Amino acid sequence: MEANKIVLSESQLRSLISEEIEIYLITEGFVTNLKDSVGNLKSKFNPTILASLLLGATTVTQPIAQAQSELSNDEQTQEFFKVVDQQQQKLQSFGLTDEAANKIVVSVLDGAKKTKEEEIETSTFDLTDQEIAQIILDYQKEQLANLNDFELVKDIMIANFQKDIEQQGRSAIVGAAAKGGRLGAPTGVDSLLTGLGYEAQETLVAKDDESFIKLAPSNTGKGQSLKFNYMDLDTYWNDLVVDGSKIEQEMRKEGDITLPYHYYDTGGGAFMQSHIASQLQKENKINKLRKRLNEIRGLYV
Repeated sequence: MEANKIVLSESQLRSLISEEIEIYLITEGFVTNLKDSVGNLKSKFNPTILASLLLGATTVTQPIAQAQSELSNDEQTQEFFKVVDQQQQKLQSFGLTDEAANKIVVSVLDGAKKTKEEEIETSTFDLTDQEIAQIILDYQKEQLANLNDFELVKDIMIANFQKDIEQQGRSAIVGAAAKGGRLGAPTGVDSLLTGLGYEAQETLVAKDDESFIKLAPSNTGKGQSLKFNYMDLDTYWNDLVVDGSKIEQEMRKEGDITLPYHYYDTGGGAFMQSHIASQLQKENKINKLRKRLNEIRGLYV
């Protein structure tokens, strides 16, 4: 028997290799242990509270501690969470996914809270903490009730889409300018159109199907444009809207987008650069994983 070999039973060997692989995958960024943390949270918190904890949180422990200090078991709080759950179900009945419903409800709760807190700060009334909490809860419930309006929810989804796509396009323009040694702030229209080009290219790569995009004459009369319905940008909408649902069908009626080709060239080019870099990084990680697996086999087998 070789002196440098470690003798283990088959079950011990499987367990040890699994542990080493898990540690290696986490270390190299293949996976994180956040999934396990989220699984534990789901058993303790309302889905909306869970979403609010994870959205924009730099750490998990700080929001958890804050939520634990704010949550109570009194009847008013339980009634409030019942209203929140009912509103999420209403949004889902329109055709929003769980994720989209959570995001909208959380944004309404957060916005309503900030609005009332600002009003209370400038108020001359002397209110107790309990009275302030009740005022905020009542206003949050009032604002949540507005989400029963289908047209309002549809407008919110479209507005969020425009904001997200514009931000994506702005980042692409600024990144390209920085690489060329240039400075400048892109306009909102340029950012939005470039972002549409970025998202269109991302969808093309993900679907490996270009049938949703058509060539069309430019609306300026110069060159060509791309024409597509913005609801066909699956990489954006798949996690937010259920395909074939009422809200998906109604939003699709807003019409097709005509995108001048140079915006697609800029935005799509930015996506491909990011995509290629990501693929190279994945390939490097996979090679490292293969090397580590061979090392583990050599040590324990």
